[in-house]
Amino acid sequence: MNNIKILYRDADWVDEDELDILRDDGMFNECQPIKYRSQVYKNDLVIGRYSVLPYYQEVENEIKFLGAKLVNSYKQHQYVADCTQYSEDVKDFTPKCFTTWGNLLEGSYIIKGKTNSKKMQWNNMMFCPTADSVKDVAARLLEDSFIGNQGLIVRPYIPLEKLGEGINGLPISNEWRFFCLGDKIVDAGFYWAGMLDSDPLNLPSDAVRLVHKIMNIVKDKCNFYVVDVAKTASGDWICIELNDGQMSGLSCIPPERFYYNLETSFTGIDFKLFTI
Repeated sequence: MNNIKILYRDADWVDEDELDILRDDGMFNECQPIKYRSQVYKNDLVIGRYSVLPYYQEVENEIKFLGAKLVNSYKQHQYVADCTQYSEDVKDFTPKCFTTWGNLLEGSYIIKGKTNSKKMQWNNMMFCPTADSVKDVAARLLEDSFIGNQGLIVRPYIPLEKLGEGINGLPISNEWRFFCLGDKIVDAGFYWAGMLDSDPLNLPSDAVRLVHKIMNIVKDKCNFYVVDVAKTASGDWICIELNDGQMSGLSCIPPERFYYNLETSFTGIDFKLFTI
C-alpha cells in the first residue's frame, strides 16, 4: 500500500481545531501529516490540504519529480473548481452557468468568480436582483484582484429554504457539504458553520440521494472533491457547486471525525486506479 501524506498549510486562516488534528501525528494510522514538500518521497500519495493553491501546477510538477503524485491532478482540480467545466455534466441537478451577461433574460442572478465568491458581501458583490444589475456587480468584482483574475460566472438565482440571515443580507439556507472520494462519501455536515444558534444535526436523506447521483457522474473526472447541495424554497434538492476536496473547508464537520473517515476511505484502494 502506498504511503499517504497530508501536505497541509499551517496558516492563520485555517480553522485552529483542524490544525490541532494535523499537528498531532499520533492521531493518524494510515496517513502522515507533513508541512513541507521535502517530506514527500517516492510512491507517496499526497493530499494537499490547503497547500496546492495558488500554484497548483508547480506543486504537482514538483511532487511528480519526487516520484509521488497528488490525489487530484491539475486537470482534475480544474474540472471541479471551474463551474464552466462541470456544469454541463451535472446540468440536471444544478443551475446554468454563463460567462457573459449581455443578453440575460429578466430575473435575479448571482455572480461570482469561477472558483470563489464574495458571499459575505452578498448584497453588493454577489446577488443581482435584476438582469440589468449584473453588469454593476460584475464591474465591482472585476476590480477585486482575487476574484477578477479567476474570470466571472453568472447563474440564475434559485431561492433556497431559508433558515436565517447573515451579514449584508446573506441568506443562510438548508445547505450541506459532502466530501467524496471517487464514489464514496467520506463525510458530510451542515454548510453554514457558526451561522445559526443551533445547526441541523440530521443529514437529509434526499440530499444523500442527490449526492450519489452526482458522484456517479463526477467519480471518473476527479478523485477527491466536495459536493454542496441545498433544498430549494419549493422543496427540491439541487447541487450548488463542486470543488476540490483538498482546498474546501470542513464547514460543520468535526475535524477528528473527518480525518478518521478520510483514512478509512483510503484503506484498500489501489492508487493505480487514480489517473494523473
